[in-house]
Amino acid sequence: MIAKGAGQPVPVRASIASPALLAAGGIFSLLLREMRETTYQFRAPFVIDASKFEAAFGHLEPTPHRDSVQRTVAWYRSR
Repeated sequence: MIAKGAGQPVPVRASIASPALLAAGGIFSLLLREMRETTYQFRAPFVIDASKFEAAFGHLEPTPHRDSVQRTVAWYRSR
Protein backbone atom coordinates (compact mmCIF):
# COMPACT_ATOMS: atom_id res chain seq x y z
CA MET A 1 0.00 0.00 0.00
CA ILE A 2 2.89 2.36 0.80
CA ALA A 3 4.74 1.63 -2.44
CA LYS A 4 1.56 2.19 -4.44
CA GLY A 5 0.82 5.40 -2.53
CA ALA A 6 4.32 6.64 -3.37
CA GLY A 7 3.88 5.70 -7.03
CA GLN A 8 6.66 3.13 -6.81
CA PRO A 9 6.70 -0.51 -7.94
CA VAL A 10 5.77 -2.97 -5.21
CA PRO A 11 9.15 -4.47 -4.23
CA VAL A 12 8.02 -7.59 -2.38
CA ARG A 13 5.20 -10.05 -2.64
CA ALA A 14 3.91 -11.58 0.57
CA SER A 15 3.55 -15.31 0.87
CA ILE A 16 2.25 -17.67 3.48
CA ALA A 17 4.56 -20.07 5.28
CA SER A 18 3.01 -23.19 6.75
CA PRO A 19 3.42 -23.93 10.45
CA ALA A 20 5.59 -26.92 9.51
CA LEU A 21 7.92 -24.73 7.45
CA LEU A 22 8.17 -22.23 10.31
CA ALA A 23 8.93 -25.04 12.75
CA ALA A 24 11.70 -26.38 10.54
CA GLY A 25 13.12 -22.92 9.91
CA GLY A 26 12.85 -22.12 13.63
CA ILE A 27 15.57 -24.66 14.31
CA PHE A 28 18.02 -22.33 12.56
CA SER A 29 16.44 -18.90 12.94
CA LEU A 30 15.16 -17.19 16.09
CA LEU A 31 13.03 -14.89 13.92
CA LEU A 32 11.20 -17.82 12.32
CA ARG A 33 10.78 -19.46 15.71
CA GLU A 34 9.10 -16.29 17.01
CA MET A 35 6.95 -16.01 13.89
CA ARG A 36 5.60 -19.48 14.56
CA GLU A 37 4.68 -18.37 18.09
CA THR A 38 2.59 -15.50 16.72
CA THR A 39 0.83 -17.15 13.76
CA TYR A 40 -2.40 -17.29 15.77
CA GLN A 41 -2.68 -13.52 15.18
CA PHE A 42 -3.19 -14.11 11.46
CA ARG A 43 -5.71 -16.97 11.59
CA ALA A 44 -8.76 -14.93 12.57
CA PRO A 45 -9.75 -11.26 12.70
CA PHE A 46 -8.99 -9.31 15.84
CA VAL A 47 -11.95 -8.26 17.97
CA ILE A 48 -11.14 -5.03 19.77
CA ASP A 49 -13.16 -3.46 22.56
CA ALA A 50 -12.55 0.29 22.64
CA SER A 51 -15.09 1.07 25.36
CA LYS A 52 -12.48 2.10 28.00
CA PHE A 53 -10.65 4.32 25.51
CA GLU A 54 -13.89 5.94 24.34
CA ALA A 55 -15.00 6.49 27.94
CA ALA A 56 -11.75 8.37 28.60
CA PHE A 57 -11.32 10.25 25.31
CA GLY A 58 -14.64 10.11 23.46
CA HIS A 59 -15.28 8.52 20.08
CA LEU A 60 -12.64 9.17 17.44
CA GLU A 61 -13.27 8.42 13.78
CA PRO A 62 -10.37 6.33 12.43
CA THR A 63 -8.60 7.41 9.26
CA PRO A 64 -8.71 4.77 6.51
CA HIS A 65 -5.26 3.28 5.80
CA ARG A 66 -5.21 4.45 2.16
CA ASP A 67 -5.89 8.05 3.22
CA SER A 68 -3.24 7.99 5.93
CA VAL A 69 -0.65 6.51 3.54
CA GLN A 70 -1.38 9.18 0.90
CA ARG A 71 -1.19 11.97 3.48
CA THR A 72 2.06 10.62 4.92
CA VAL A 73 3.67 10.30 1.47
CA ALA A 74 2.58 13.87 0.63
CA TRP A 75 4.01 15.15 3.93
CA TYR A 76 7.29 13.31 3.37
CA ARG A 77 7.67 14.66 -0.15
CA SER A 78 7.05 18.22 1.04
CA ARG A 79 10.02 18.10 3.43
